[in-house]
Amino acid sequence: MELPRGEPDLSFLRQVPVLGGLGDAELSRLWLDIEVHRHGPGSRLVTEGELGNEMFVLLQGEVAVKSGGATLRTLNTGDCFGEMSLIDIQPRSASVEALTEVRVMVVGLDDLSRIFRADLETYTLIALNIARELSRRLRQANARLAALGEPRFGVP
Repeated sequence: MELPRGEPDLSFLRQVPVLGGLGDAELSRLWLDIEVHRHGPGSRLVTEGELGNEMFVLLQGEVAVKSGGATLRTLNTGDCFGEMSLIDIQPRSASVEALTEVRVMVVGLDDLSRIFRADLETYTLIALNIARELSRRLRQANARLAALGEPRFGVP
């Protein structure tokens, strides 16, 4: 585990969807307050079925999202995962494993609470961005289901 040091890469952080709309001052403050972790290839960052209270933003690298042994998708630099645990307080719906050396920004419930108390506008933007990300993923899942054919619920 490490805390980020030095100047943040604001041009990169501005491109991260869950941080969209935040100004340079807010991004810099967030960069100084949030933990960054490194993980080697093959490391498990999230385990399906376990409780979690943080989401991760990929600063570098590639991870696989897996459920029941099947790879659901691959995420790359700039993507996030684990955001559902900040919303529904349910067990993790999938595992996430590092495919390469990765660096992740870890945003936990405590971090969001601190942001809420310090800067309600920043908190609101992050919460809306998380909701947008969840909505985007739901639309993608719906499109994949529709591509499989019209469901026939309850009909043999």
